[in-house]
Amino acid sequence: MGIASKLKALQSSETGGEPKTILDRVIANTPVVMTVVATILAGLSSGEMSTAQYNRAMAAQFQSKAGDQWSFYQAKRLRASGNQNSIDLLEGLIAPGLLDAGAIATQAKNNESRIAVLGALLPSIAQAPNADALTAAIELAEGKESASASKWKAALADPQIQEAMVYLSGDGLPTIEEQHAASPAIGELLAAIDAGKNETETVDLVRKVDRKDLDAAEAAANANANAFDAATKPMVASIARLAKLAASDAAMLRGLHRNLASMAGVSPAAGSDPVANLLSRAGNMQQMQDEFLASLSTARLRLDARRYQQESAYNSGVARLYEVEVRRSSGLSDRNRLRSRNFFYGMLVAQAAVTIATFSLAVKQKSFLWGVASTAGLLAISLGVYVYVFT
Repeated sequence: MGIASKLKALQSSETGGEPKTILDRVIANTPVVMTVVATILAGLSSGEMSTAQYNRAMAAQFQSKAGDQWSFYQAKRLRASGNQNSIDLLEGLIAPGLLDAGAIATQAKNNESRIAVLGALLPSIAQAPNADALTAAIELAEGKESASASKWKAALADPQIQEAMVYLSGDGLPTIEEQHAASPAIGELLAAIDAGKNETETVDLVRKVDRKDLDAAEAAANANANAFDAATKPMVASIARLAKLAASDAAMLRGLHRNLASMAGVSPAAGSDPVANLLSRAGNMQQMQDEFLASLSTARLRLDARRYQQESAYNSGVARLYEVEVRRSSGLSDRNRLRSRNFFYGMLVAQAAVTIATFSLAVKQKSFLWGVASTAGLLAISLGVYVYVFT
């Protein structure tokens, strides 16, 4: 007997004396194929669920970022409102005058000779009590005023301060070249969010938003906010420098007037008394400096209110795009979760096919082990149905 004859005889003995047909091979391999399919579907289901969890976590992260931007927006709007309230209070109490670059320059020039006017009155109080102390106080103030005058001269020569004074006395703000990258799909979704539509109602709109378009829109919104902040920083620093000089002068004149009054021991009313005249002059200088400081503070508050309004607008633009990110990530998470569930159902069907095929083989082959495997498979399917339906 040849080798081929021996192989046919062996095959016939393994299959009950009959060679396997194509159908027999298909039936025999069906459990294996269905097991592979079930494993693939289980992996896909697990992967989709992991992606759904990732997207849900990203939605929470974007919601936190949106909350930060809305907090910035609210804080700056409150600052703008607070500045306006302070303006109303100042205008009701002291009626500060309008401030422009010419008024600031005039005030700075007058500062150079204010104390010298008081110094010219010193000979008239030579016979007054505490004349030496009064003279020393005025000479000390002259030294402080000379140093302040040098600072004012340097400040007014600074180009940044010259530019800042234009904004301080006007209604404008530094401008930037704004970037715009919002797509029609993003605009449509933003309109729906502004209209109060929930996530379910915006699912179709979310799917239209392209990832690249959203990235570009966020980059443009953040660039606008950062550019405006960079453009206003020199202006804010320059005006703070002017305010510091004006406050220092006011403090010096208040201290001088208070010291002169305490040393002279007379009321500061104008009259023929040389000391009273000196105190009156010092009091007038203090009042004029306080009025200038009030005008400068009011103009600064107006400018800051405008700046905060603009900054809050840029912050709200960034926050609204993060709200789009939240909707998009939530929508993707729901989609991945649905896909995971469907893949899981597919896996269950494949597992049922494995069990049925195994059971059919057990019946055909009359195999005890195949029967045990089939029974275990049926029990597993029954348990799954019970858990899904009744628990």
